[in-house]
Amino acid sequence: MSWWIWVAAAIVLVSAGYAVVALPRQRERKAQLRTAWAAARTALERAAISRDAASGEHPEAEQLLARATALAAEGGGPGAAETVREQARHADKLWQEAARG
Repeated sequence: MSWWIWVAAAIVLVSAGYAVVALPRQRERKAQLRTAWAAARTALERAAISRDAASGEHPEAEQLLARATALAAEGGGPGAAETVREQARHADKLWQEAARG
């Protein structure tokens, strides 16, 4: 009957070891995801401000911002956030160049 105690102790030890390793990694991934989406939202806001400040229309920039906004609405992982950020930054750059003349 005492062998059940050893099995239960082994299960507890393995579970505790897994938790010690897995929980910090999970927290780190969540933090990276939050950071990536915060940067993407910031880039979207900057592009929208540049669009509003530009005096003319720029179809390529409009299309990039629309794609980035649609992708942001779908959500996703850090890769999607990076794509949104890059598209919004590119649209922002195009509008800023158009505003300068």
